[in-house]
Amino acid sequence: MWRKEGAKLSYIGRREAGLAKRNETVRLAYPDGFWIEYEFGAKDGLPAKIIYMRKRKNMDNGEMEEALEEDRLAKPITIDGILAPWVIDHFIAGKQTSRTGYESIEYNKPVPDSLFTKPATIKGLK
Repeated sequence: MWRKEGAKLSYIGRREAGLAKRNETVRLAYPDGFWIEYEFGAKDGLPAKIIYMRKRKNMDNGEMEEALEEDRLAKPITIDGILAPWVIDHFIAGKQTSRTGYESIEYNKPVPDSLFTKPATIKGLK
């Protein structure tokens, strides 16, 4: 899909990822200026970090501004043969803004079609 949109994939190189740890980094850059970098552990090859620049509206003055955002993926666990991070820390401009920690993950579970049905009125949301 990214190739059809004219994006370019490039190898950035190794980066420090902590004491005696390195990550291999690749960048996906789109023609409109958006880019995203993926870091993988140099020794284990596991996804470790996702970095991208995001435009956001400043709540104080209403102006659009850019901020570097980062998701750090931690505690990989294999469930049903799928390796997934158990903890995801989100950073904006170098400051941690959230941490998502999962208690359980289930894959390929049926979802009822009624979940996607638009209610006739706002009261139908209850």
